[in-house]
Amino acid sequence: MTTNPASTPPPGANAGLPLQGVRVLDLSRVFAGPMCAMVLADFGARVIKVENPKGGDFARDYDEEAAVLEEARARLAGARAVVTYNGKSFDMPFISRRMAYYGRCDELEAMVVDLLWPTRRLWHVALPNCKLATVQSMVLDCPRDGDIPGRLIPEVYVEYVRTGDASLVLPIIDHNELDLLAMAGLLPFLV
Repeated sequence: MTTNPASTPPPGANAGLPLQGVRVLDLSRVFAGPMCAMVLADFGARVIKVENPKGGDFARDYDEEAAVLEEARARLAGARAVVTYNGKSFDMPFISRRMAYYGRCDELEAMVVDLLWPTRRLWHVALPNCKLATVQSMVLDCPRDGDIPGRLIPEVYVEYVRTGDASLVLPIIDHNELDLLAMAGLLPFLV
């Protein structure tokens, strides 16, 4: 795992910027994700790029889950905020349950900034739903052509672990990058 020194400015270097004190855990691997992380860093966020030195940016097998969770916990320790979309209700409780399964019951101390709630307040009447893909298409005018529906991701990941076919996870990685870009695009509307 590496941290890109260019995206990790010295303490105090981002004083006065809107995302100062926010840590971004960048798990992306294709151009759009790192580009989005760079923009967030330009606004003062401390970007932590996580890469697997063995050639992957995610757990390739269930046996790697504990290590991935521990690395994420270690890298987010001390963060003032974690920015999510439906993470307060779904992602963070899920991560806490998985950590507890591995005997780690310490909670993340950072504030969870869930963009779903302010998004709903702004657009619940105008949009058919407030799924991130819908918001990205209709508010940010950036449709997700060919995107894998989030509800299929667990099933596809199980198939990837079963077969080892890395091509199965590429749509998942693309989906996650689109999520990062959508959240970055939403921030100016919500602040």
